[in-house]
Amino acid sequence: MLAEKMEDVQHSYEKSLFLQDLHQFMDSKHLSIERIPQLGFQELDLFRLYKIVQQLGGYDVVTAGQKWKQVYTMLGAHPHSTSAATSTRRHYEKLLLRFDLHLREQKRAMTAPPSLKRPRHCSPSEQDEDSLRGGKRSTVDRPPNPALTQ
Repeated sequence: MLAEKMEDVQHSYEKSLFLQDLHQFMDSKHLSIERIPQLGFQELDLFRLYKIVQQLGGYDVVTAGQKWKQVYTMLGAHPHSTSAATSTRRHYEKLLLRFDLHLREQKRAMTAPPSLKRPRHCSPSEQDEDSLRGGKRSTVDRPPNPALTQ
């Protein structure tokens, strides 16, 4: 019983932070969410919608697999609606997709290894030659720069 209560508190806290971040993000893009739409005669739970889509593999997987009707049903809405899949997808695209992409980009930036860019002045083969020689290239090996010799 205590574990259930702790889980509910954690869920409420996570939902609160998510919605706060979502609203801040949308406001920063001048796309504020003024009114939460109805879906299946109940107010759409944006946090739950986001979590369900992520659980099913994310927006791209849900869309490619035509799982929007399943998302609608998992939200607890009436499963016999003829426009369920389309309306669920449109609500996600309008209210959550930009934020979803933003979160993915943040996650990618946090987990990406530091880039190992090569200097622009060397081709890959020149850089390999440099490392074999122990670093800097000798000026004798380089062809003269015609712009400097004129």
